[in-house]
Amino acid sequence: QLGRPSEILRLFNVPDLPIRLTQSTLNKAKNKHDLSVADLNDIALNVQTPIAVFINQALKYHGLHKQRQDV
Repeated sequence: QLGRPSEILRLFNVPDLPIRLTQSTLNKAKNKHDLSVADLNDIALNVQTPIAVFINQALKYHGLHKQRQDV
């Protein structure tokens, strides 16, 4: 559980429901995006404080973008 959406996310109509991230999703992201365990350490904070929010109206999908710290 990553908590509930921050005020920033709610401004973009992200539902005020618990944010859950499963182990399988983490593994998929780690492999697909070449992430290390260190990249995932602050994932709860990164989800709550994105630098951009992308909304796909057709799919009702919210995407978050957070800049990597080592960039």
